[in-house]
Amino acid sequence: MTVGGLTVTLNVSGGCNGNLYSYLVAPGGAMVVLLNQPGVGGGNLFGASGAGMNITLQDGPSDHGSIQNETSGSVLSGTYNAAGTLVSFGGPAADGNWELFFADEVSGGGTSTLNSWSLGITAVPEPANVALAIFGGLFVFRGAFRRLRNRPAQTTDAL
Repeated sequence: MTVGGLTVTLNVSGGCNGNLYSYLVAPGGAMVVLLNQPGVGGGNLFGASGAGMNITLQDGPSDHGSIQNETSGSVLSGTYNAAGTLVSFGGPAADGNWELFFADEVSGGGTSTLNSWSLGITAVPEPANVALAIFGGLFVFRGAFRRLRNRPAQTTDAL
């Protein structure tokens, strides 16, 4: 089974969200950054000042845009785009150990605790399975067509 898409859910309590850094490593070694000090940049040295988050990271349309643009002073919740592009995982095998690295990069502001995380994998069907399904459907259709073609013609007698 190969990876077609990913979602990562993080549940964090405490600390300062602008201090957090996280990345995900696939079984084959591919890596993508999930968080890189959200909100830091553009003159904002401290980033998102809230303490804690319960978020889902993905690619594509999201509730709130990129997690990197978040500067909220509250607990973050909802769906965001990851700091990196999760589609960079497209293609590698989904089977194996996935590793999450999570760090609070700045001392002060309290301790951040990763309470839980989950990984949602959208699989791409193996080409062999798709081919078998297509050929199986063709054989069923061919058999049904032959039965219809070889069926004796029915006649009706006039009353």
